[in-house]
Amino acid sequence: MISKRFWIFLLLILNPMIGAVGECKSNLPKPLQGLHGGTTYPVACSQGELRKLKAEIYRLSGKRSPENAWQVVSTLLCGEGEKAERFFRDHTAERVTSTVFGAGDEKAAAKDVDGNRLLLVKKQAWGVAAGGGPEEIRVSYWKNEACLARFDISFNGVKWLVAAVEEACD
Repeated sequence: MISKRFWIFLLLILNPMIGAVGECKSNLPKPLQGLHGGTTYPVACSQGELRKLKAEIYRLSGKRSPENAWQVVSTLLCGEGEKAERFFRDHTAERVTSTVFGAGDEKAAAKDVDGNRLLLVKKQAWGVAAGGGPEEIRVSYWKNEACLARFDISFNGVKWLVAAVEEACD
Protein backbone atom coordinates (compact mmCIF):
# COMPACT_ATOMS: atom_id res chain seq x y z
CA MET A 1 0.00 0.00 0.00
CA ILE A 2 1.29 3.46 -0.88
CA SER A 3 1.67 5.78 2.08
CA LYS A 4 0.01 9.16 2.50
CA ARG A 5 3.47 10.79 2.65
CA PHE A 6 4.32 9.41 -0.79
CA TRP A 7 1.17 10.97 -2.31
CA ILE A 8 1.89 14.33 -0.66
CA PHE A 9 5.50 14.20 -1.91
CA LEU A 10 4.32 13.32 -5.41
CA LEU A 11 1.79 16.15 -5.37
CA LEU A 12 4.48 18.66 -4.33
CA ILE A 13 6.74 17.53 -7.17
CA LEU A 14 4.00 17.59 -9.79
CA ASN A 15 2.63 20.97 -8.74
CA PRO A 16 5.55 23.40 -8.30
CA MET A 17 3.28 26.20 -7.08
CA ILE A 18 2.38 24.34 -3.88
CA GLY A 19 5.13 24.87 -1.32
CA ALA A 20 6.93 27.62 -3.22
CA VAL A 21 3.90 29.83 -3.17
CA GLY A 22 1.82 28.12 -0.52
CA GLU A 23 -1.39 28.03 -2.52
CA CYS A 24 -2.69 26.23 -5.55
CA LYS A 25 -3.11 28.16 -8.80
CA SER A 26 -6.90 28.41 -8.46
CA ASN A 27 -8.88 31.62 -8.55
CA LEU A 28 -6.69 33.39 -11.07
CA PRO A 29 -7.95 36.69 -12.50
CA LYS A 30 -8.84 37.00 -16.15
CA PRO A 31 -6.30 38.38 -18.68
CA LEU A 32 -6.01 42.17 -18.53
CA GLN A 33 -7.20 44.41 -21.36
CA GLY A 34 -4.77 47.31 -21.83
CA LEU A 35 -5.99 50.89 -22.15
CA HIS A 36 -4.25 51.55 -25.45
CA GLY A 37 -4.43 49.60 -28.68
CA GLY A 38 -6.48 46.64 -27.51
CA THR A 39 -3.51 44.82 -25.98
CA THR A 40 -4.32 41.83 -23.77
CA TYR A 41 -1.84 40.93 -21.02
CA PRO A 42 -1.66 37.33 -19.78
CA VAL A 43 -2.11 36.51 -16.09
CA ALA A 44 1.37 36.33 -14.54
CA CYS A 45 0.43 33.40 -12.27
CA SER A 46 -0.90 31.14 -15.02
CA GLN A 47 1.06 27.92 -15.58
CA GLY A 48 2.40 28.97 -18.98
CA GLU A 49 3.56 32.40 -17.81
CA LEU A 50 5.14 30.97 -14.65
CA ARG A 51 7.03 28.37 -16.68
CA LYS A 52 8.49 31.09 -18.94
CA LEU A 53 9.26 33.40 -16.03
CA LYS A 54 10.97 30.64 -14.05
CA ALA A 55 13.28 29.85 -16.99
CA GLU A 56 14.15 33.55 -17.29
CA ILE A 57 14.81 33.95 -13.54
CA TYR A 58 17.09 30.90 -13.58
CA ARG A 59 18.94 32.31 -16.59
CA LEU A 60 19.34 35.76 -15.04
CA SER A 61 20.47 34.55 -11.61
CA GLY A 62 23.13 32.27 -13.07
CA LYS A 63 24.85 30.29 -10.34
CA ARG A 64 23.67 32.63 -7.56
CA SER A 65 20.99 30.50 -5.91
CA PRO A 66 18.52 30.40 -8.84
CA GLU A 67 15.92 28.39 -6.88
CA ASN A 68 15.91 31.02 -4.12
CA ALA A 69 15.56 33.82 -6.69
CA TRP A 70 12.62 31.98 -8.24
CA GLN A 71 10.97 31.41 -4.84
CA VAL A 72 11.22 35.14 -4.04
CA VAL A 73 9.75 36.17 -7.41
CA SER A 74 6.96 33.58 -7.47
CA THR A 75 6.02 34.24 -3.85
CA LEU A 76 5.87 38.01 -4.33
CA LEU A 77 3.71 37.68 -7.44
CA CYS A 78 1.52 34.70 -6.65
CA GLY A 79 1.84 33.88 -2.96
CA GLU A 80 -1.03 34.13 -0.52
CA GLY A 81 -1.46 33.24 3.10
CA GLU A 82 0.66 33.23 6.22
CA LYS A 83 3.40 30.92 4.88
CA ALA A 84 3.93 33.15 1.85
CA GLU A 85 3.92 36.32 4.01
CA ARG A 86 6.55 34.83 6.32
CA PHE A 87 8.77 33.77 3.40
CA PHE A 88 8.38 37.22 1.83
CA ARG A 89 9.37 39.01 5.06
CA ASP A 90 12.47 36.81 5.34
CA HIS A 91 13.45 37.83 1.81
CA THR A 92 12.86 41.57 1.98
CA ALA A 93 15.62 44.05 2.81
CA GLU A 94 15.18 46.06 6.00
CA ARG A 95 14.92 49.26 3.99
CA VAL A 96 13.50 49.18 0.47
CA THR A 97 13.67 51.98 -2.08
CA SER A 98 10.18 52.94 -3.26
CA THR A 99 9.53 55.16 -6.29
CA VAL A 100 6.09 56.21 -7.57
CA PHE A 101 5.49 58.08 -10.82
CA GLY A 102 2.20 59.77 -11.67
CA ALA A 103 0.87 60.78 -15.08
CA GLY A 104 3.21 63.30 -16.66
CA ASP A 105 5.99 62.90 -14.07
CA GLU A 106 9.42 62.85 -15.65
CA LYS A 107 11.18 62.16 -12.40
CA ALA A 108 9.86 61.00 -9.06
CA ALA A 109 11.59 61.10 -5.72
CA ALA A 110 12.67 57.75 -4.37
CA LYS A 111 12.28 57.12 -0.67
CA ASP A 112 13.28 54.34 1.67
CA VAL A 113 10.39 52.45 3.21
CA ASP A 114 10.25 49.81 5.90
CA GLY A 115 10.43 46.43 4.14
CA ASN A 116 7.79 45.11 6.53
CA ARG A 117 5.23 47.48 4.97
CA LEU A 118 5.46 45.90 1.51
CA LEU A 119 2.63 43.66 0.42
CA LEU A 120 2.40 40.56 -1.71
CA VAL A 121 0.84 41.07 -5.14
CA LYS A 122 -1.53 38.10 -4.53
CA LYS A 123 -1.95 37.09 -8.18
CA GLN A 124 -2.97 40.58 -9.32
CA ALA A 125 -0.24 40.81 -11.97
CA TRP A 126 -0.32 40.63 -15.76
CA GLY A 127 2.22 40.77 -18.59
CA VAL A 128 5.22 39.97 -16.37
CA ALA A 129 8.78 40.42 -17.68
CA ALA A 130 12.22 40.06 -16.09
CA GLY A 131 15.62 41.58 -16.82
CA GLY A 132 18.98 42.30 -15.24
CA GLY A 133 21.03 39.56 -13.57
CA PRO A 134 23.16 37.98 -11.93
CA GLU A 135 23.48 40.42 -8.98
CA GLU A 136 20.12 42.17 -9.42
CA ILE A 137 16.96 41.06 -11.19
CA ARG A 138 14.14 43.43 -12.16
CA VAL A 139 10.61 42.08 -12.54
CA SER A 140 7.94 44.29 -14.08
CA TYR A 141 4.22 43.65 -14.41
CA TRP A 142 0.92 45.43 -14.93
CA LYS A 143 -1.01 46.01 -11.65
CA ASN A 144 -4.09 47.09 -13.59
CA GLU A 145 -4.84 48.64 -16.96
CA ALA A 146 -3.25 51.98 -15.96
CA CYS A 147 -0.34 51.08 -13.65
CA LEU A 148 2.94 49.36 -14.42
CA ALA A 149 4.88 48.13 -11.38
CA ARG A 150 8.36 46.73 -10.83
CA PHE A 151 10.35 45.14 -8.04
CA ASP A 152 14.08 44.50 -7.88
CA ILE A 153 15.68 41.62 -6.04
CA SER A 154 19.37 41.68 -5.12
CA PHE A 155 21.67 38.85 -4.13
CA ASN A 156 23.39 39.58 -0.81
CA GLY A 157 25.88 36.72 -1.07
CA VAL A 158 23.58 34.34 0.80
CA LYS A 159 20.03 34.86 -0.51
CA TRP A 160 17.92 37.06 -2.75
CA LEU A 161 16.13 40.04 -1.15
CA VAL A 162 13.51 42.48 -2.42
CA ALA A 163 15.49 45.74 -2.58
CA ALA A 164 13.33 48.21 -4.54
CA VAL A 165 9.78 48.74 -5.76
CA GLU A 166 8.48 51.13 -8.37
CA GLU A 167 5.10 52.07 -9.77
CA ALA A 168 4.07 54.29 -12.69
CA CYS A 169 0.46 55.09 -13.50
CA ASP A 170 -1.23 56.86 -16.40
